Order: sequence, then structure tokens, then C-alpha cells
Amino acid sequence: MHCLKDAEAAWDTWVENQKLRFHHVSGLITEQEVVRKERGRPKQDAQPETDTLYVLNLIYTEEEALVQQARRKASRFVLATTLPKEWHNELMDGTAVLGLYKG
Repeated sequence: MHCLKDAEAAWDTWVENQKLRFHHVSGLITEQEVVRKERGRPKQDAQPETDTLYVLNLIYTEEEALVQQARRKASRFVLATTLPKEWHNELMDGTAVLGLYKG
């Protein structure tokens, strides 16, 4: 961007439009000097013109605990059974039924 205000506005707009559940993103706006080159050979004592651009650098981090929790939740499935609550003198809760199913 050519203006610091524009860069900050772009960052604010981007942040408002993101719905990040598993990641954290932070931004840093830095100035970058760019030499403007003219066509042809420069004059002997000519100073090159420079433009100041503002660059948005993003820092991305993953919330590993939330990702693992979502993976565990997504990996669940429904196992329907006709076993009674107690079978062979064992209480048949979800973990026990799944253990019987998987072997």
C-alpha cells in the first residue's frame, strides 16, 4: 500500500472478515523503500527517486489444543447395539461396547 492508513484499514477489514477457530494471526505493518527506475540511462549526478510502500507481514500460529480437540470430536461415530446395560457381569458403557466392536 502507498499509505499507512490504507494498510491499517486493510488489516482491520481482513481481521473483521476472518472466522478463525483454530489459528491466531497477527500482523505487522512495515515500511519498504522502493527505488523508482526511469527508462534509459540515468544522468551522472541524478539521485534515484524512491517510493515508500507499506507491507503487511502476517504471523500465523496454530492452536494445537483446539485442533486436537476438534479432531477427537470429529472422529467419533455412532455405534448402535442391542446389548443390555449389563452383559456377562460387566457394565456396558460406550467405551466397553466400542472395545467389543473393535476387538
